[in-house]
Amino acid sequence: MLQKFRDDIRKIDEQLILLLAQRMEVARELGKYKKANNIPVFDADVEAAIIERNRRLAHNNGLGETFVQRLYEVILEESKKTQQK
Repeated sequence: MLQKFRDDIRKIDEQLILLLAQRMEVARELGKYKKANNIPVFDADVEAAIIERNRRLAHNNGLGETFVQRLYEVILEESKKTQQK
């Protein structure tokens, strides 16, 4: 039984990594678009809206809002770095 739980977590972790890779690929393309159209990478209002939306999703799904906020702060920081490349 313990191994089944570990296998389930491993599969979910793989899915998370694949989804993060997809997100960063979209961020890369977004960065190209922003550069071509002279749009700044950072938009505080958009970032705040993303964090707030995901805090609500966290709350609605039984996850800690602070946990998800910290997670998205890291994801958004990496996304900005990816867009600047």
